[in-house]
Amino acid sequence: LPHGQIRDNDDEQGDVPKKQKYPYGVGFIIGNEFCERFSYFGARTILIIYFTKILKYPDDSAIDYYHIFTMTCYMTTIIGAIIADTLWGKFKTILYLSILYAIGNIVLSLGAYVEKEYVSCHSIVAAFGGDQFGPGMEKQLEKYFSLFYAAINAGGFLSTIVTPMLREDVKCFDRDSCFPLAFGVPAILMVVALVLFIAGRFICNYNMIPPKKDSVIVQTSLYRKLFTRRPKRDHWIDYADDKFDAQTITDIKGLMRVCFLFIPLPIFWALYNQQGSVWTLQAIKMNGNLFGSYTIKPDQIQVINPVLIIVFIPIFEYVIYPLCAKMNLLKKPLQRMVCGGVLAAISYVICGFIQIWVETKPDGSVNILWQLIPYIVITAAEIMFSITGLEFSYQQAPKSMKSVIQAVYTTTVAFGDIIVIIISSAKLFEKESNTFFFFGGLMVADMIAFAIMAYYYVPYKQPSPINNSDSDVDESDIPKDSIKNKQ
Repeated sequence: LPHGQIRDNDDEQGDVPKKQKYPYGVGFIIGNEFCERFSYFGARTILIIYFTKILKYPDDSAIDYYHIFTMTCYMTTIIGAIIADTLWGKFKTILYLSILYAIGNIVLSLGAYVEKEYVSCHSIVAAFGGDQFGPGMEKQLEKYFSLFYAAINAGGFLSTIVTPMLREDVKCFDRDSCFPLAFGVPAILMVVALVLFIAGRFICNYNMIPPKKDSVIVQTSLYRKLFTRRPKRDHWIDYADDKFDAQTITDIKGLMRVCFLFIPLPIFWALYNQQGSVWTLQAIKMNGNLFGSYTIKPDQIQVINPVLIIVFIPIFEYVIYPLCAKMNLLKKPLQRMVCGGVLAAISYVICGFIQIWVETKPDGSVNILWQLIPYIVITAAEIMFSITGLEFSYQQAPKSMKSVIQAVYTTTVAFGDIIVIIISSAKLFEKESNTFFFFGGLMVADMIAFAIMAYYYVPYKQPSPINNSDSDVDESDIPKDSIKNKQ
């Protein structure tokens, strides 16, 4: 296979039925995701203004706290994924964490610390939906991820319109704004998401893959590598080869290769996530008046992104990608991701020039609609980078580690926030326009590195279901007492 190309599963899985019943439980999962994303984006949309207007933080501190919040949300996905794949299974993990999620939303609306709101199960939901599709349903699976992403952005679209209106247009508690209501509506939607998810279990009987203990392999391998004398192996995972079958060892190696490929991805998310912070702060200094009759609120301009996502998905799916394929372009997922990264860099260069204009003109003289240009570009970047990455990470993961690989991919979002916090705290540039140009250049360099890594990437080969039995591993295979003694 050419470098960076995913193998066709049909060739590896033998003869399968041509027609299979569509898993209608996916509808409940997508409905759950819509409500959950309304809840998340609804709170996140008004967050930067909550920090600056209510808590009176300076812009630099507000940016840091905003990205600490989003970092925490995405960093916890890896915890949930490990629990899902090794202990509770996806359904129970989503259920329990969703209950905690809803409680956090309610606490937030009552005025608790924002940083404590979320323990995210977002990546597990994506993988759980993918589990509903059997062999021979690769095309339906591909469409599912597009629908899943559309649900994310439909929820984001509505919440980005509604929560700023509740924040500013409604008065409560003797204030000119009503943040408790603006945070409370997302809390209600999270409860609805929980109800939908549970309903799907009883109405459509989800396909639930039991958890495996593949993480035990990593523990065993590390223990033997560090604390025992054994013949040298080609790969450190091979130190567990006498306890686990060859296919399981191969699966873990495939997981490691994908995780290595994810190393450059946080830079993209560092750019993307600043739409809710730096881009919004830029919008505050711009003129939101439209035709003298309506004023766009600074945090409402973000609605452009989910709207364009919903519009662009079918355009890319049925027009742009097929046209490019005829010219032998963008046929491989990693090529699409590189192209998306370059587009993200271009959006920041455009933002830099807009910021120069804002800095040289009186506040409120530059119309906010100029931000439409970078929003269009970064939305196209998101489709090529994020949707493709979501599908790629699912397809390349071993069957028993779908949640983990989705969570590792999602965790790159959190590391992107860390990058923003570091650069913001360092105060490298006096002018914000220079910061935009810096991030654009950083993204180009990052995509060059990613393109090189993608070229040498060897895709994971999914095993044939014929004569392929999973190895049941008992935790007693690991000499835990010895590990404790070493500690």
